[in-house]
Amino acid sequence: FDAAAPMTVTEPFLHIGKTYVTAAACSATLFEDNFNDGNATGWSTSGGAWSVVDNAYHVSTAGAALAQAGSTAWSEYSFSAMLYSGDSDGGDLGMIFHAQSATQYYRFRWNRNAAGTAGSYVIERVNGGETAIGSAAGSYYDLNRWYHVEVRVSGSRFRVYIDGAPALDVTDASPVWTTGAIGFFASGQSSADFDDALVTRLDEAGCTVGAGDLVTYTLTISNQGQAIGHDLVITDAIPTGTSLYSYTFASSDGASGVTAEPASIPGATGNLVWNVNQLAPIDPFVTNNHSAITLTVVLSISPIIPAASLLTNQASLSYDSQASDGPVSVERSYSGGSHSTTVQTVDPPGLSKTVAPFTATIGQIVVYTITVPSTPITAALTTITVTDQIKPNLRVTETSIVANPDLVNPAVIFSGQQVTATFDRIEASAQAQVVVTGVVSNTSINQDGVVVTNTARLEYTDGIGTLGASHVLTSNQVSTELVEPVLQIQKSATPNTGLRAGDTVTYALTIRHATTSRSTAYEVVVTDVVPSVLAYVPDTLAVTSPFGTVVSTTVGNSLTITVTDYPTPSAPIYITYTATVIQAAEPSSTYTNTAFVRYISLPGTPDARTGSGGVNDYYTSTQATIQTAPLTINKTLDNDIYYSVGDLITYTVLIPLPTGTTRNLVVTDTVPAGLLYL
Repeated sequence: FDAAAPMTVTEPFLHIGKTYVTAAACSATLFEDNFNDGNATGWSTSGGAWSVVDNAYHVSTAGAALAQAGSTAWSEYSFSAMLYSGDSDGGDLGMIFHAQSATQYYRFRWNRNAAGTAGSYVIERVNGGETAIGSAAGSYYDLNRWYHVEVRVSGSRFRVYIDGAPALDVTDASPVWTTGAIGFFASGQSSADFDDALVTRLDEAGCTVGAGDLVTYTLTISNQGQAIGHDLVITDAIPTGTSLYSYTFASSDGASGVTAEPASIPGATGNLVWNVNQLAPIDPFVTNNHSAITLTVVLSISPIIPAASLLTNQASLSYDSQASDGPVSVERSYSGGSHSTTVQTVDPPGLSKTVAPFTATIGQIVVYTITVPSTPITAALTTITVTDQIKPNLRVTETSIVANPDLVNPAVIFSGQQVTATFDRIEASAQAQVVVTGVVSNTSINQDGVVVTNTARLEYTDGIGTLGASHVLTSNQVSTELVEPVLQIQKSATPNTGLRAGDTVTYALTIRHATTSRSTAYEVVVTDVVPSVLAYVPDTLAVTSPFGTVVSTTVGNSLTITVTDYPTPSAPIYITYTATVIQAAEPSSTYTNTAFVRYISLPGTPDARTGSGGVNDYYTSTQATIQTAPLTINKTLDNDIYYSVGDLITYTVLIPLPTGTTRNLVVTDTVPAGLLYL
């Protein structure tokens, strides 16, 4: 006879999930649903018959069926879930992401033929049609088995991990959507199930952390099967720039414990590995409550973590069906899947620039101060270059970096108009200040009203966990307007006509700023040479100036008046003096003399603009004219009576000669017809 003894084979079924909370209480978790509450609240479906069965999301469908959840505003994320098919005729199952609606989304689709001999997986864009982004043939799912699938969505790059192993890594060259919700997909499935949906922040959507921060990660391992999982290996591949600070272990299985841990706590880096002896299931077994291990891992962010870093880590799980090798060295190994999260450091906010002064005259020093970063940030800037192309209106004279112990290997040089500053590192919360000193050059391009603008540039590359793309940031623009002094001079003489030797003439000079003058004139020098037919009267020179020190000198008829500084606006400078007409003055003559005023833009610098000529056009002049009295002539006829032919007639011509010199006097008298000169 034959006898049969029934036997039930059970297997452990462990799954890993991961999230974090930063020191600023920012959580990685965007969405989570294990359906243990028995409902699918928050999910919307299209096609197929969806329901929660045994605390998993079940669907039966002949055609395409979707279940969608989450926000269309989600950008970059890790989406992990468990997938199961019990349809012996094969079909498709998968996950959707960047979903806009039930007809617009990306999807990971996994196919199995009816014979169970072939299949493939593919990432597609669905938008009124199906466009394959990337695929792999020859891979099909087994029936009646749960798979752990993680989809990492980074912009237009999509990576799929199945049971913790890389399956697809593709990029959409013509991306349509860069944000979107998540969901499940099935087609031609009489029985498919989905469970443990978890969505966490990834890449540029990661929470922001700073140098020295502590980030608390929570790794949760659940046993959803009916057998003990043995020899658990929990791996957390942490990124460069982070290290293990501490961890705690808790388990609902009292017999569960850590048998090996990462070395050097605190301080461990790279792949952190914990070995755990076992995780037994809940007894008695239920589908809506599972035994679990909670591994709380605290990572420390490096104090020199670079800005613009993406710190992504992926946790994965493997385990066995037997302790050690089992009683007969036969066991099955399993994967508990994988899940990823990202924290990021801030991008550099840029650089700022200031200038002093806002207005400058020729020869004046202009100082630019470049601050990097423009505001302190919580990460370090590494291997950065600051450049500043100074306009040719200025001549660079000096560059420096303000001393700061938080600057690593600062250096600044200039060549011509190009200023370059480099730093190996600017520590977190620190700022570098690059000071560029120049002088407004005395060249023809610099005239009143010219505006000299300037910006600086910061060149940096993205930090850890990125492709290292280079970026250029431009500072705010600063401006300095050039201003110049413009002086006018006027001169008068009183009296200025009918002058004779011995007369006194008073000269008056007025120097003032023109209406277009916008800066102080320095070293204002007025020169005046009294005409040689006059003699300066000593001690009659009088100068009234509203500002500055006045220095006056006279040498003979040469007068020089210097005013050290003459701001604008100001009252005029008044100069008066007297001179006496001397004997050398000739009658009926005009005498003109010219007074000059010269000045400079700034004292004490060879770069000042002066009145020496050419571009140094700070000079102007004025003239005053005097006229001596004309000669008079008087002619009389003696004995003005009636004369007869032959009578003598006497004329008298009188020319009064003034005091002074009368040269080359010629008197012409034409005797009338009928008279004979004797």
